[in-house]
Amino acid sequence: MITADRVRLYVIVDGGVELDIVNEDSNGNLNAIASGVWETKTLDLTNYTNVQLVFEVDTNVPSEGAYIDNVRIKGLN
Repeated sequence: MITADRVRLYVIVDGGVELDIVNEDSNGNLNAIASGVWETKTLDLTNYTNVQLVFEVDTNVPSEGAYIDNVRIKGLN
């Protein structure tokens, strides 16, 4: 049973390493997500060849959720 809300946005890069972009939960660390203020997050992936973007949301109430908007993945080529 889920006892706290959790939002995690991360990438899995070469070799399966996970790099967090956002990892927050309502046990004291959901302030940025709950504020309703849009944030810009960046992550330098130039040293990797394979990248998988993963978005996870766990809530303790079925009517809750999260939104991600304006995702941009920019390459050098």
